[in-house]
Amino acid sequence: MKYKLILSLLCIFNMAFGQYIPAKQVEMSTGIYEKYKLLLDSAYLRKDNFGIGWQLSNLKAPTDSIFKYINLGIKNDVATCDQIFVWFRLFKNDRFLVNLVKSDTVQFVKSFDLCQNLLGDDAYHAFTEKETRDYKERIQQRPKLDSTNFDHALIAKLKVIHEDDQKIRVETKNKDESSAAYKRQWKSQKQLDSVNLIKIDAIIKENGYPRKEQVGYDEITVWLVLQHQSDLKTRLKYEPFLQQAHKDGSLSQGLLETYEYRNNYIKLSEQK
Repeated sequence: MKYKLILSLLCIFNMAFGQYIPAKQVEMSTGIYEKYKLLLDSAYLRKDNFGIGWQLSNLKAPTDSIFKYINLGIKNDVATCDQIFVWFRLFKNDRFLVNLVKSDTVQFVKSFDLCQNLLGDDAYHAFTEKETRDYKERIQQRPKLDSTNFDHALIAKLKVIHEDDQKIRVETKNKDESSAAYKRQWKSQKQLDSVNLIKIDAIIKENGYPRKEQVGYDEITVWLVLQHQSDLKTRLKYEPFLQQAHKDGSLSQGLLETYEYRNNYIKLSEQK
């Protein structure tokens, strides 16, 4: 009731001030629509142009409206370029498109270029280097683990799985996705992903989520294999397991949120 009252008041506010609220798309559930609409209302109240553009993209508004606000937000606060750079990295390196990028890739690249123009041509490079430095610092600051207790057989299995997950993905990075060679390689990768899922499922059933006391600081391999699955039913099957791994301290908040975000993204894309 309280949630509906807030929505009603915000609707009245938006009507009074002529703020654009996209109509619900046919394929979008009412719950998802109201969630993004509430975030859009909040961005309007804060006069957060970047946030307005972001939520307009989630609501599948016309791209001119989306990027008008995104670019205004960038000009008002160049700190928003950090988020643009994160999305660009996901787009360039991982082929993962958030709604903003998916809405119009060409316009998004223009927003990326706007950031480069405002911050300097090396801004994105500097951003990725800082991310790498911060990551290395976090690695160095971690406490030492007693390797005498490690399960070396499990570590060896995870090493092979990790290599099979990454090898073709690294080889095909920045290659022409329309080429026959690329398509052959990705067909092989999909087969490897299926085999890796079988291996990971067996590890999970035998060991649970690998703990740092077992395998050191490898929280990523199991997560990678599950994250690279595109079937929503499969992903949802393992989501509670990853949530429990986070509660147990074996999986970081960031990795869990990334997994849940992609689940929601696929769910929204499949809704009719």
